Amino acid sequence: MCFAAIGCAESLGQSAELSGYRAAHNWHWLPITPDEGARPVELQCDLCDEVVRSPGQDSILVYGMRNDTIFARCVKEGHLNNRYYHFHRFHVPQSLASSSKYRLHLRAYGDSLATSTAYDFDNIAAFNAQELKEYDQALQAQAPNGFFVEWGWGSENSALTFNFSYMNTNELTIKSVDVYWKMTNESGTKQQTGHFKGYGLVAQGQTQSWHWDRSSYRAMGDEAQMTLTKVIIIYANGQRKVLIGNQILNEQYYR
Repeated sequence: MCFAAIGCAESLGQSAELSGYRAAHNWHWLPITPDEGARPVELQCDLCDEVVRSPGQDSILVYGMRNDTIFARCVKEGHLNNRYYHFHRFHVPQSLASSSKYRLHLRAYGDSLATSTAYDFDNIAAFNAQELKEYDQALQAQAPNGFFVEWGWGSENSALTFNFSYMNTNELTIKSVDVYWKMTNESGTKQQTGHFKGYGLVAQGQTQSWHWDRSSYRAMGDEAQMTLTKVIIIYANGQRKVLIGNQILNEQYYR
């Protein structure tokens, strides 16, 4: 028996396996699926409280590895359709280190993962902070006076009910939010107008919710439509801001 020939055949087989794997997989997508019967994989980020589990998620978007540390990037969904990048730093648990899919990926792409210089992995926390800062700035530019996270109306015992949640993006603390509205029928004819005023201090970056389970306004049929016509914001320092038209932003329209 020629052991050299056997070894050469095994080497060719391994090379073909890796070539086939590289042709079908992107090095950024690291598989985290455990082997059948093995313990589930749980990755805990040491920069935030994010936990990734498999079964549940098959792979993560990775931009580099340093020894047994994974640097994975995700896109965070913010308000009003704004997004920003966020990096996670995961330690490789034994349940992942023993996964055959994970080991095959390292055999195929270990060099790419180890030598990646796409980001400064020694300063990932600073990168995250800068991304969040730029997101906050973009949101403030888009909605300098805040926006409705949600709002809605209904009826209870023939009375109109109303609710809204408002996020303050302004550096001034909100003291009250006065919401003016009109109600129209299915033909667009105005049937009723009114307003609901919510009181409570809302600092920058915070959201406050108000609910009216009953009111002096009468409820209308299911065909009726409510439109917000004006919002008056009073700040804690006495300043006043009136919003009309497209200045009134509603996150529900962005979903």
